[in-house]
Amino acid sequence: MTPFLPFLMIKGKRLIKSIPKLKPWSEFQSEIISKGKENVLIIGESTVAGVGASSVQDTIFGNILKVQANKYNIYNIGKVGLKAAYLTNFKQKNNAKLPINYKTTVILIGANDCFAFTNPNTFLSGINIFITEMNAEYVYICSIPPVHEFPAIPKLMRFFLKNQRNLLTRQLQQIEKHHPNLHVINLPLQANPDFFSKDGIHPSDLAYEMMTSAIWTKTESVGEKGDQN
Repeated sequence: MTPFLPFLMIKGKRLIKSIPKLKPWSEFQSEIISKGKENVLIIGESTVAGVGASSVQDTIFGNILKVQANKYNIYNIGKVGLKAAYLTNFKQKNNAKLPINYKTTVILIGANDCFAFTNPNTFLSGINIFITEMNAEYVYICSIPPVHEFPAIPKLMRFFLKNQRNLLTRQLQQIEKHHPNLHVINLPLQANPDFFSKDGIHPSDLAYEMMTSAIWTKTESVGEKGDQN
């Protein structure tokens, strides 16, 4: 793929610029129950920012509030276009509004690194640095969405995006082996029109609901096992 890389990077940037701009509903959201509750941080790219949702209630943050029953303090920070290399810096910029320690941190990252054809080692390094500096009992990273199956993606780009996603997914698998408190969440994303918003890139309300269910089920099951040990 190396000889095509400059061409692909240009095409990826043009593709991102051509996507209709939808409103981010949850760039920063929080639900603080009490200081005595454990903290949960959700951080990542436009899916965490709620792009494609109909309202803040339909985002990952909004759906988490529906199922968590006031069990945790929830902090949600998302940025459109965020890549793995900037995760740590992005969190640092928000530190004044965030607590220091967390029971759980959930990361959603990788789609923009696919579109930008980020070097896999750069992707790996960005996530490693972020995880190492996080004060969290459990860290979860969600599987990279199937960017090559997004309806808005031109056919010419799909093969290369699939290859890039596979390369970055292998890096996630390597990270999981080296961080005992890290768990990968496989999100139930499908090449189904009902799963996409009108831009053909971002999740629909249905997809956000299903993603949240997968995240909540995984974090609660792992957390309960850990608490019993």
